Amino acid sequence: MRTKMKKLFLLLITFLFSLIGCKDEGTKPQELPPGYQQDIPWPSLADSPWPMNHHDPQSTGRGDQVGALSGVIEWTLDSLDLHSGSAVGIDSTIYISDTRFLRAISFNGKIKWKLELGHQTLTTPVISNDGTIYIIYPPYVYGIEPTGKIKWKFAADNTIDNDGLNIGKDGTLYFIDSGNKLYALGKDGNLKWSLIDYRFVSGTPTSISPDGGTLYVSGTNTGIIAIDLFTKMVKWSFGEMNTGGAAPLIDNDGNIYLTTSDINTISGNPAFFSINTSGKIRWFIQHNQFYKFSGEPMLPSHPEPTMDHKGNIYFGSDTLYSIDYTGKIRWKKNLMASSALALICDKDNYIYFAKDYAHHGNFDLNKINSDGDIIWSMKNIIGESSSSSPAIINNKIIIPTHDKYIHSIK
Repeated sequence: MRTKMKKLFLLLITFLFSLIGCKDEGTKPQELPPGYQQDIPWPSLADSPWPMNHHDPQSTGRGDQVGALSGVIEWTLDSLDLHSGSAVGIDSTIYISDTRFLRAISFNGKIKWKLELGHQTLTTPVISNDGTIYIIYPPYVYGIEPTGKIKWKFAADNTIDNDGLNIGKDGTLYFIDSGNKLYALGKDGNLKWSLIDYRFVSGTPTSISPDGGTLYVSGTNTGIIAIDLFTKMVKWSFGEMNTGGAAPLIDNDGNIYLTTSDINTISGNPAFFSINTSGKIRWFIQHNQFYKFSGEPMLPSHPEPTMDHKGNIYFGSDTLYSIDYTGKIRWKKNLMASSALALICDKDNYIYFAKDYAHHGNFDLNKINSDGDIIWSMKNIIGESSSSSPAIINNKIIIPTHDKYIHSIK
């Protein structure tokens, strides 16, 4: 009897282990396709839908929430003087900087507070994990509490321009002044280190590698300058070309993407490049997006590109391109106008882009799927379109214009 019970017990144990084995086999994660993009953890940033310019330090423009569903204006604020993008805090507060004030705006479009800093800024706020708002109002960099109280301010040696504020994984702030000087500023407002290079341009937007170890800067007649953030030295540079002031896009593998707005010696024409972490070309796509101004051929500006979760890249100006991870053109569309706003992508791989009609005081906003099909199109939105990035937050798109309006599109 005892032997029989022992056999039954062993059979039961074997059966239970087989169930566990089946469960493990059933929950085994599927292998992701080549080029698939996941969100990169960045502990120094606020756990919010859109904590900084173009969403993240890699400038992917890819949010983790669903964007606008209907293409209808929900609310508009005016009487502002905007020259930058917006960021979103932990509690869904929208932060926007205009010529005189840093403003905190509620999710439903009500002004919560405003802080007069008194100097024109082109900088989109950066929101840290403790809610601190970092912003540049020349000649200072500020750390500001979520209540609107100034925590500290730091004076650079020279003028600071444009939208060039980025944040490392450890909370270090990076920006460049007009003296070709790169600053690494602690989250307490104290200088950690600096680096001077004649190719650095004040306020140039930057990007950071997924491991947090390399800062990428677009330089004077230089496509990319790679700075090692541990040795505090330039590792390599790529190309003698003009990138039009757009931040390079960085993917999960650390590959770098940039578009040129001039003819260069590598491609022979303006081109969209993908280079690896050593500064070597993976592939490039030539484009030739000229338009006429007073009879002379010129190149339109190229806003920041975006990349969806599948690894497809979207870029362009008067023509919108979609390229896969290997550099193959998937499709392209003639917009019959210039694309002005930085391109952004939502959780479901929908792309949002604006069409600007030669600064006539209004613009169109379009939502397309990854195949290039238009989902909806909004015509004649009031305000001059801006090169700054919109923000995606909880079924909305927040769009600051390059003048006095900010719109919430639902």
